[in-house]
Amino acid sequence: MEKCNVCVGTEGGSIFELDVLKTGGNYADNISRAKKYDGLDDDYYRGIFVDHLFEDAEAKKYCKGEPCRNGMFSAKRYKETMFSSPRQEIHFEAKTRFSTLDQPILLKKNYIVKSNGITVQYILKNEGPIAVQGKFAVESNFAELNLLSPNYKPYSIEIVSGQDIVSGTSAARCHESVPGGLVPKASAVQITDSNSSVSFMFTPNEEAGVTYFPVAFKRRNMDTDILQNESRTFVAAFIWDVDLAAGMEIEKTINLTITQTRKRRK
Repeated sequence: MEKCNVCVGTEGGSIFELDVLKTGGNYADNISRAKKYDGLDDDYYRGIFVDHLFEDAEAKKYCKGEPCRNGMFSAKRYKETMFSSPRQEIHFEAKTRFSTLDQPILLKKNYIVKSNGITVQYILKNEGPIAVQGKFAVESNFAELNLLSPNYKPYSIEIVSGQDIVSGTSAARCHESVPGGLVPKASAVQITDSNSSVSFMFTPNEEAGVTYFPVAFKRRNMDTDILQNESRTFVAAFIWDVDLAAGMEIEKTINLTITQTRKRRK
């Protein structure tokens, strides 16, 4: 695109590289937690536009940043069903079996690239014989670049919730200030790296709940063998209620716009 390069892969059908050209930074340069170092395994790649389908109890754990079973689609290798370079589109799909009822669920996921951002369309279909209820979440992970710099500032997040704006930072968890860790009725989310003046604006086609939290990664120091903070990822996710009768489907769309403001001269 004009301002960045984006790489999309079949692992989770997600963005695994997002290079903002003027800063030279890859905001999708995430790693996953490993039990040996972090106490638990993520079992999926932390990209941008990672998909989960949770049962209610697991969704509550997720919103608190607690360990929970992966959300069915996040660890799947998606199948590419269409790619068009002239139209700047790529289509994926993945299937899973959901809940203790073992219901077959199909997720279609379409990327449409524009000059200043990306539109992602979702179609979630219940292919089973009985109704399915749960939570559909779309998670985006932003690597905190230059985290160890002495002048580093945490990323900021602003969420438009009804008539209010809820603010937070990548140094805190949503559930520390919001009951249940879920901001309701969100119509827009902006994440800003003030260190480089880059902003990521997400706008869904329908209001959703939003949660956010940091994930820290520890690794061994090569010289002393002591665990130390290696990097950190800022997680933000849209969450919708799902109530699908047999054979029914729902559609969701998220627009991502990437902007960079000029720094003022002192």
